[in-house]
Amino acid sequence: MRPTKSSSWFNSFAKITSRATGRPTAFMMAVAVIVVWVLTGPLFHFSDTWQLVINTGTKPEQSELL
Repeated sequence: MRPTKSSSWFNSFAKITSRATGRPTAFMMAVAVIVVWVLTGPLFHFSDTWQLVINTGTKPEQSELL
């Protein structure tokens, strides 16, 4: 079965987004965010709010992988 060509705004948006997030730069930015979060742990005494920041920020990515 051949894929159909669609020129909808959503299809265009999905293609652009998938190309951007699949680049090494996007991966390195994600790693940088996690490193900064880890390094700020002692500053915030590893509080519940500190943990909530990374949990909230990474939840959308986890959902997309399912």
